[in-house]
Amino acid sequence: MSNNNFATKLNSKNLFEFKQLYPTAETPRLKRVYLIALEKNSPINDVRQSVEVNKFNLIIEDNQDVLLNQNFTAIPDDYIDIITGGRSTSLDLIKAPLAWTVTTGDPNTLVGVVDTNINNNHEDLGQIHDNIIINQNNVNHGLGVTSAINANTGNNLGMASLGYDLSVVFATAFSDSNSTIPRASLINGLLQLSQYPGVRVINCSWIFSENSPFKEDLDEVIAEVEDNGVLVVAGAGNSNSNTYYYPASYDSTISVTSVGSRVPIGEDHNLTDPYGTPFWWSSWQDCHAGRPEYGQGGHTRNDKVDVTAPGILTLAATEDYAVYPMGYSLNVGTSGATPYVTALAGLLFSINPNFTPAEVKDIIKDTADDIYYIPYNQQYLGLIGTGRINAFRAVKTADCIVNPKPGLDLAMQNSEIDLLMEPDIETDFVWRSKDIFVRNQDDGDLISVHQNPEYSDNLPNFIYVRITNNSCITSDGTDNLRLYWAKANTELTWPLHWTGDLYITDPVTNQDILMGNEVGVMTIPILEPGESKLIKFTWNDMPNPDDYENINPNKWHFCFLGRIDTHNDPMTFSEGTSITENVMNNNNIAWKNTTVVDIASDVTSDISGVIGVGNSTSSSKSSYLEFVTDTISGIKPLYEAAEIIVQMDNSILDSWENGGSLSVNFSKDKTPNNKIVNNQKANLNNIILPPNSYSTINISFNFLTDKKDETQNYTFHVIQRDSNNDEIIGGETYVINKYPRPNFQAEAGNNKEIDKDESVTISAAQINEAAQYNWYDPEGNLIYTGENLTVSPNVTKTYTLEIISDSDGYKDYDEVKIKVNPYKIESLAPNPSNSTVSINYIADEATSAYIMVVGTNNNTSNNYIIDPSLTTINLDVTNYENGIYAIALVCDGEIVSSKYLYKN
Repeated sequence: MSNNNFATKLNSKNLFEFKQLYPTAETPRLKRVYLIALEKNSPINDVRQSVEVNKFNLIIEDNQDVLLNQNFTAIPDDYIDIITGGRSTSLDLIKAPLAWTVTTGDPNTLVGVVDTNINNNHEDLGQIHDNIIINQNNVNHGLGVTSAINANTGNNLGMASLGYDLSVVFATAFSDSNSTIPRASLINGLLQLSQYPGVRVINCSWIFSENSPFKEDLDEVIAEVEDNGVLVVAGAGNSNSNTYYYPASYDSTISVTSVGSRVPIGEDHNLTDPYGTPFWWSSWQDCHAGRPEYGQGGHTRNDKVDVTAPGILTLAATEDYAVYPMGYSLNVGTSGATPYVTALAGLLFSINPNFTPAEVKDIIKDTADDIYYIPYNQQYLGLIGTGRINAFRAVKTADCIVNPKPGLDLAMQNSEIDLLMEPDIETDFVWRSKDIFVRNQDDGDLISVHQNPEYSDNLPNFIYVRITNNSCITSDGTDNLRLYWAKANTELTWPLHWTGDLYITDPVTNQDILMGNEVGVMTIPILEPGESKLIKFTWNDMPNPDDYENINPNKWHFCFLGRIDTHNDPMTFSEGTSITENVMNNNNIAWKNTTVVDIASDVTSDISGVIGVGNSTSSSKSSYLEFVTDTISGIKPLYEAAEIIVQMDNSILDSWENGGSLSVNFSKDKTPNNKIVNNQKANLNNIILPPNSYSTINISFNFLTDKKDETQNYTFHVIQRDSNNDEIIGGETYVINKYPRPNFQAEAGNNKEIDKDESVTISAAQINEAAQYNWYDPEGNLIYTGENLTVSPNVTKTYTLEIISDSDGYKDYDEVKIKVNPYKIESLAPNPSNSTVSINYIADEATSAYIMVVGTNNNTSNNYIIDPSLTTINLDVTNYENGIYAIALVCDGEIVSSKYLYKN
């Protein structure tokens, strides 16, 4: 049969389209693949059986098996998550900020993305070098994928991305459900991107199954992509199975599956979809399963997977403004995990454009962090690749290959924004290192949430320190890490407070109480460039809190200092006495001075924490204390949600009063030693600290039931500064975690009215939990603790009821007004009367007064002026008709008291 005959057959059909499917292909077979689009149910057997047709695949367009995450379930200055208000947990997990110290990408490095539609008008769209239109469509997917690669970062809008200086070449492919163009357009887009000059890596957040009619086409396109020297990164799939999907499962591809990143293992998030439904996915950090606690869910994993990346409740841009008015959503799927790996590959190609795809793949796999040690991942052994990508370690390794630098640099971070540079000019409060944390049980390799040390006669605490190799030299395993403890204090000096040399005399027993010492020394294991490891200290000899109760009876925790002590990496700046300066100047030193306050009603909570305030010099010194509340836009600040009470001991109270009792943004409390913070920043100024003095303050947090909301976490800082130059001497950070609880309301009863010299009992309504009931007079003095208060006020007074929960310190207030009538008719005698009646009265506070007599059954009405300073008037009622008369006392124009007189 000739081609003319074949054409005649085609022309007899209701033909929508006939075209070469892969017009740019080099492979002979691909050049012979054509798309024929016919009306549904058209007879096709004559076409299928034509000798010109070597192979025929019938495609019924249904959009199945292709897109991952079609239905979305849901910093620079935009590193804050626009939806949750916290940091980008996905970028934190893969150490993006540290990676950016090496590279943020080269705009000349082109990253290909073949996907659905992309919205060129979105506010956070990054650098789009070109957009190849394979077929236009309106499916919301491509923008979200691209935003994870190179969203416009540092524009104070939306979101940050890993490779924000990379340039994307986009291929608009796929089709919506009304199109006749099949999903092969994705394959065509992949092919064309691989032929685009400068494209080094291509993101494929889509899949084809093994039995797809286009699988053979994809096989040959991948071979061409390999020949073109382009790396493919693809999502493994969302099937919660071990199924192979493509292009992820080709040997040359980097196959990516997902892990969580939102919350530490064991914690719950409060995230909901746009309709208010809580997300099913737990998103525990580095856990593959959707709900690890139940072993449920997860995305495709198999022995072809190379690495994992955050892909559960990750932030992405979207153009579905009807559902997501802000233009951002939380997504679940390997579609979201894949672009993190693609962006990382782009960063590596930016460091060295001469890297081969295989070399980049090997670096990414070899530098991934092991996550199989996590119990919830052990069921997936060998199925989730070499681990979760570590962007910093990957780019550091690549950079050291290209630009090896001499010298070892072992380091710890002072904060999440510390970039390991010396000095650290980014961190405001250097005592907040997350590289040092305490656990009450040996689980720090799984959970890095800091806890207060807990004293036990036989159980240790565990202190973990994270060390990172910030150099191109592999360490030799002989370097030491020394760890020290000190009682929490805003003025700590080196080495006095840390090495066992400082004692405070117990004011009751006169015994010397140790204030700091070394915890221990550990050897730092071998670390490759960019690699981090946790070092565990078992703290068996934590001081007994009872030793300090005579100094301050409240909970007083510890701070910790880690020092890398090695001749291989000496201190960059010589150490002085100021811990603050030492930590800022040297990344060999890190400091943790954090008190955790957990507010929970189901247990008895410690709602406060003590800190020392001192002057270790030999002369008097003026300092001021600064109290700072971290605030988040749209969230009720801590100082409004709770009473933040600063309780000074007598020593520091005297020092403050000696300096003039100067303060800013404090309210008076009912106790002289206490002040209540009432603004975002408050100061106690000009505290004149005597030489070699040591004082304490206790900070407590009483949340108010009438201000109760869903906010769970707050941060509060206390900073000691030098009054002469405002330099920070030291500080303490309080991390307050508030848990849900039933509400209660203080009820002091109805207002009451009594006569002068009369007593009345006012009663508080009981709440359904153990609590303290405090009554205060109008001057704020505590006058009684208990539910029922009996008072005898001589004048009208308002009493305040304060109810404080015994379990978590929540409190509420109510007021009751006792109105006292200072005027009174005390008696009428005799009553009944037929002649003279004596009226005894009290009117001494009135300016003018008279007695009014009004008949209740006749028209009698007479007034008798009285002397307010007297107490009796005799009234002759002989001429009054028999009956009942109202006798009223009128003071200053108002009837204030009355009685009835019976005349007979």
